[in-house]
Amino acid sequence: YRYNWYLDTWCHVRKDLPLLVDALRSAHPSIGSGTRLAMDDAQTLFEAFRETGDDVDGALRRFVEMRRPVRERFNMAMERSYMWYENLRQVMQQPIVEFVHDFLTRTGRIDDRRLAVYAPEFYRQYQEYRLARSA
Repeated sequence: YRYNWYLDTWCHVRKDLPLLVDALRSAHPSIGSGTRLAMDDAQTLFEAFRETGDDVDGALRRFVEMRRPVRERFNMAMERSYMWYENLRQVMQQPIVEFVHDFLTRTGRIDDRRLAVYAPEFYRQYQEYRLARSA
C-alpha cells in the first residue's frame, strides 16, 4: 500500500485504486447517518475524478477538500449526540417538554429556528411551556 500523507488518513491507495473504508469515518448510530455519509462520500469521489480526470492524487486531494468540512460537522454532531446519551439518566429527570427539546437539538444541527420549521406544533408548545415556567 502507498500512503498519501497529505490526505491525513482519509484514504490509502493500492495500484492507484482508492480504497474507501467506512469504518475509518463511521457515524455514531444515534444520528443515523452512516449509510448516507458513505453514499455521499462515493458520489463526491466520483465528482472529484470527473474534475481531475486520470490524476488519482489530485482526485483524492479534491475529495478530501470537498468532504472534510462535512465530515467535521458530522463528527461534532456525533460527539454531542454521544455525550447526550451518556448523560441520559440526568436528561430523563427533566419535564417531558424539555426532554423532547433536548433530544431534538442534541446534535446542534437543529437549533430553535430550524425546530420551529421542522416541528412547529411542538415548538409552539415548548415556547408556551417556557413562558409559563418563567412567569
